[in-house]
Amino acid sequence: MPEEMTEEEKQAKKYICNKCGRSCEIEISTAGDKSFFGLLETVVRGEYGSPVLSDGTAYKFTICEQCLQEFFNSCVISPEESNYDLLTGEVYGR
Repeated sequence: MPEEMTEEEKQAKKYICNKCGRSCEIEISTAGDKSFFGLLETVVRGEYGSPVLSDGTAYKFTICEQCLQEFFNSCVISPEESNYDLLTGEVYGR
């Protein structure tokens, strides 16, 4: 009988980058603490009349930080970048 996966194992499997296939899980401390980074389970919808994305279709995907940085670097017009307070989420420095 196959072993049940722990909740942590299920989460790690869930957040796999659609572009490169790597996990979005990153070790964040020497104590072995881990967290997930990137665009996690983001949804984009094809709106009515869209010439590219199908009408009424939702695309759910995950992109790791490395692939996200590659995307930002490939943009002709760079994404707006600012800082934010880690405790409050308040954006500043635009």
